[in-house]
Amino acid sequence: MSRRALWPLVLGAALVLAAATALAGWLAGGVATNEPAPKAPDLQPARVGSLDLQVSGEWKAVPGGRDVKGFEPGSALTFAPIPGLSLRALVALAPAEHTSLVPGPLRDRLSDPLPKPTQARLAGAPAWTYTMSGSERRDGLLEITVVPTTAGVLSVACVGSVSSASSVCGAGVRRLDLNGARSLHPAPDLAFRERLSTVVDRLDSQRVALRRELRGSPDGRGQAAVAGRLALAHRDAAGGLAPFATPTGPTADLLGALRTTADAYERLAAAAGQGSTGDYDAARRDVGRGDAEVTEALSRFAAPDAGS
Repeated sequence: MSRRALWPLVLGAALVLAAATALAGWLAGGVATNEPAPKAPDLQPARVGSLDLQVSGEWKAVPGGRDVKGFEPGSALTFAPIPGLSLRALVALAPAEHTSLVPGPLRDRLSDPLPKPTQARLAGAPAWTYTMSGSERRDGLLEITVVPTTAGVLSVACVGSVSSASSVCGAGVRRLDLNGARSLHPAPDLAFRERLSTVVDRLDSQRVALRRELRGSPDGRGQAAVAGRLALAHRDAAGGLAPFATPTGPTADLLGALRTTADAYERLAAAAGQGSTGDYDAARRDVGRGDAEVTEALSRFAAPDAGS
């Protein structure tokens, strides 16, 4: 074949190659101009009360999820942790007010008593997890994890109908910033201990003032009135702590000692009013024994254990 005859073939091949190159460039340019679908962040910030959290980037905030019945404004958030499912994750901060550490608005959703909790951790902090069986569920409550802190109890609850997915709620809270507060080890007497100092300080102030007044009372009638007020102060202290006490153990012992002392003061008031020296002396000894019981019961309490 002559060199002149080869030119059309070379020219044709060049045109095909140019067209292919142009097409590839066009396609590549088209791909480059189409931005990829946005990827959900690995973590996203959330705030409940005074605590800052980092939760899974897959979680979607539920419209109106900041207004959760029973919780203070700003102390609860609701998320949809799994797209397409009705499962909801409720994250809330509330005071410790029950031996279970579960806040009242969540306990109200249960038809049966809470199951025994299991030891757990949430974002590295010590926690309890309650997993509901079918008989305990009400309003779709599947699982509750509670983390006690000095700022309150952080609760993460799963609500829905897919029990196999309940673990995603607690696992979705990845980081926890207490902002100066401390995590605490879960314990059934935690709510009791948190209120103990305030109640005892108030009682001690009343005791000091009323005992001084009792010693200065000029007659049996005045002594009876002051002794009655001392009895009431001890009963009020027991009543203020009773909702947070456990059935047995140190909390129950302290309540018993406070009530025993209140009974002794009531006998003291009755003896003073009747002018019975013998009964008054016997009641005064009972008061001394009651005070010793209260002191012994208080010695069994220490500050709540910090979590680690």
